[in-house]
Amino acid sequence: MERGEGLTRQTNTQNQLLMQQTASALKACGYQTHLLARNCFDIIARGPHTLLIKILTNANAFSNVYVHELQQICAYMHASPLIVAENAGAILNEGVIYSRLGVSVISLETLKMALKHRAPSMISTNAGIAIGIDGPKLKQLREAQGLSLQQLAFRLGVSRRMVARYETNFTEMTLPRAQRLLDLFGDQIFHKIDVFDHRHRDTKHVMHDTSSPLTTKYFQLGFHALNTQHAPFDILARRQTPEKHQEEPIKDIIFTAVGDRHKPGLHDMAKLFDAHSLYIFHRQRPSIHEEIPTLSQTEFMRFHQYGDLMDFLREF
Repeated sequence: MERGEGLTRQTNTQNQLLMQQTASALKACGYQTHLLARNCFDIIARGPHTLLIKILTNANAFSNVYVHELQQICAYMHASPLIVAENAGAILNEGVIYSRLGVSVISLETLKMALKHRAPSMISTNAGIAIGIDGPKLKQLREAQGLSLQQLAFRLGVSRRMVARYETNFTEMTLPRAQRLLDLFGDQIFHKIDVFDHRHRDTKHVMHDTSSPLTTKYFQLGFHALNTQHAPFDILARRQTPEKHQEEPIKDIIFTAVGDRHKPGLHDMAKLFDAHSLYIFHRQRPSIHEEIPTLSQTEFMRFHQYGDLMDFLREF
């Protein structure tokens, strides 16, 4: 066996083990999960939050193309993207949030902490590990102890202006300095980071994809639609929502497979999201379960109203 093949096989085995351990941790906290492989995400988890998780031994192996598609899909589905990994050039520290091209990277142990509502406060920066400070809380506790800005600055070894800056913003602080604050005020002054919160995700990823006749047709029928290359479906469609209602639960998601071959797991994934699945074939109807709606491309293009398509899907 070539050395490269052996390393690849070892990495795949490690990824599989980490995937199973991650799924077990999620299930123990009430999440339903669906496991996939060789996509821009490996686990779909539905529970208190909707999570799309990529499992990697080395987070640095996650390419920009895969990251971008993961972010697009999450924006469409109001989901949070996560990378659960063992290292990112170095072993990941427990309780620390790292980043890969804008997606949070955490260890399995950090995920378990977050699932048990022990949100991490530490982040990895170019300057090393830092911790977020809750500025308004710091000001409240300083005043409660009768400390002036100058007195606290002296204890921290910084300027009065720096303390004022800490209290004005949510800012980051090196661990040695944060330890002094911990000794004075306890850990309540640290800003807890919710790695499951999708609301800060960049909404620019939700856009009209009219790069194919099928996504153009979806748009005409009243859907946002996204072509994918590294997902277990070929098109993700969701009902168009006015901007003021962006945070409301998404209605009428359609996971669409395009082509003449069966895509295993599509129907189960749709059930997990209370969504619809649809096969659109070109020449030959794929051999799939009868409960899954299937249309030729010509039949799909004949729909003219949103309601007509949804009535067809609800028959299954």
